[in-house]
Amino acid sequence: MTKDETTAPLVRGWLEAARLLGLEVEAPCPVTLPSGATVVAEVLVRHFGASRGMLVVRRYDDVRRRNSELQASGFGFSVMSDPGPTEAFEIQDYVDVLRDWGWSGPPSDVPAWMSAK
Repeated sequence: MTKDETTAPLVRGWLEAARLLGLEVEAPCPVTLPSGATVVAEVLVRHFGASRGMLVVRRYDDVRRRNSELQASGFGFSVMSDPGPTEAFEIQDYVDVLRDWGWSGPPSDVPAWMSAK
């Protein structure tokens, strides 16, 4: 992943959501699997979805051959595209995605906004 990709709208959106919602994210996030293969995700959102978090990638082909190994290693993934140039950042969109993924962190640390309507 190049420096340009780390400043892409998709990544910027997740970084802003992390700031506003108190999320733990890593961008970019290289994951080395037990087979030795590496998957580089645009973003890792910790404590959501799978036990080790959700990887956000732009292309399914980036994870397709490693799907089973990613799951066995405790990662989930979601394929997302960059928002269009006229799409405004809406924090509620991120909250909705995170609620859909579900909390996988310590039960005592569930963010209040996960259940607030």
